[in-house]
Amino acid sequence: MTHTCILVIDDSEADQFLFKLLVEERYPELNIIQAYDGQQAHEILTTTDLKPDIIFLDINMPRMNGYEFLDATQDIIIEKNAKVFMLTSSNQDSDKAKALDYTCVKGYVEKPFGIEPLEKALTLN
Repeated sequence: MTHTCILVIDDSEADQFLFKLLVEERYPELNIIQAYDGQQAHEILTTTDLKPDIIFLDINMPRMNGYEFLDATQDIIIEKNAKVFMLTSSNQDSDKAKALDYTCVKGYVEKPFGIEPLEKALTLN
């Protein structure tokens, strides 16, 4: 777990800050990369050698939402062997079902984010 890389894609600066604070306090050895929408994350995955182990992905974001990001990058995510966990404030069953239709999506985490989903994601790694 010492070199685990986590990509967090969320347009909320407050959620990004809290996520990073929570993770760094509990798991200081994890490498956290932040993107603030799907477009920025897509550029990171397609123009760098970054190989995230885990991706936490918000659904509702400007420019490119979570589903659009998955549509554009699912093959890259699978190739990089990353596991995606949807990170969202939506508790709609339809959102959960749509998210889990993607092969690379391994879970659905409702905000506010706690340490438990991260621990679950790390054990799947």
